[in-house]
Amino acid sequence: IPDRMELGRDTRCEVRIAFDRSALLVTLEEQEQATIKDIRISELMEVDLLDPSDGPDRPFAVRAITSREQFLDPKEYTQWIFYVKALREGTFPLLLKVTVVEVLLGKERKREIVLEETVTVIAALEEEMAAGGYRQTGVQFTLGRSLPGIPAQVEQTQPARRIGRNLPLGLIAALALLLVAVFALPDLLQEPSDHPSALVREKVDSATPAGRLILEYQTLAEAALAEEPVNWTKAEFYYEKALSVAQDNGFVTAELQERLAAVSARP
Repeated sequence: IPDRMELGRDTRCEVRIAFDRSALLVTLEEQEQATIKDIRISELMEVDLLDPSDGPDRPFAVRAITSREQFLDPKEYTQWIFYVKALREGTFPLLLKVTVVEVLLGKERKREIVLEETVTVIAALEEEMAAGGYRQTGVQFTLGRSLPGIPAQVEQTQPARRIGRNLPLGLIAALALLLVAVFALPDLLQEPSDHPSALVREKVDSATPAGRLILEYQTLAEAALAEEPVNWTKAEFYYEKALSVAQDNGFVTAELQERLAAVSARP
């Protein structure tokens, strides 16, 4: 969670969970720093970003873009994306709640991990923070040793063990990417109009957080199709995520459904 936000501006907060460190770091900048901690996870996880303030005069408006409960893929990271708008100047807490969901003795049980961060809301951030694009301002949490190239402060909470279907304990990375505004997001539509994905992209409203997330997933799927050999599993995984977000947010999905069907029926 960033320690500072600008009044009236949106901050994009992303939580990643993965079983593999390399999957966790996909698309992250090399210069981004993180603090590493141990944490237990399961195959099914829930993530919430909460304003604990009570009453109508809350300092934050939090919008969840992705589903609260998601399963973990053994090969890819799973992400939760939130947009937080600061509504009042001052210093206020934000809570990141990560829930482990397991079946014990025939019943679904949950174990919650709550991380509290203090955020200062000011009228305007410094000029160097007001440039377009992303800036890492949060904390990463993973299981085990520090990630290569990232200085870490490791806090061991319990020995590693295997859970679920013989899958190892995984990694959780929570990071906040600061934006000056929604319109300052990096342009994901830098491809020529004759690109194979142009028709899909024209049907997605990139001015919305959900639209940008769909395009991000689609870009990752297309990158998997461009690999040598083609990574059909990864492409199918990201097209499924794009379709899920599109359906949840009322976007036209026919073209995405066709692409997913084509990838699923791989030659």
